[in-house]
Amino acid sequence: MEHSLVCAASGVFNATHHLGGALGSAATGALLQARLGHTPTTATQAALAFPVAALLVGLACCAVVRPAAATGQTV
Repeated sequence: MEHSLVCAASGVFNATHHLGGALGSAATGALLQARLGHTPTTATQAALAFPVAALLVGLACCAVVRPAAATGQTV
């Protein structure tokens, strides 16, 4: 990456990081609120399933991108 684009890349990274956190929190809260008619235990389990699934998807993406980056390939 060119040195002149490093600041812009940092800003994009931080913005997507904050946006992802806000969307993840909102989705977890929505799932929890939607399941409050049921027992609290199942509502909590349903609300925790989304972040765990998102984490697994993120790890799978990293597993695909990281080896390609090490060899210089683009994905």
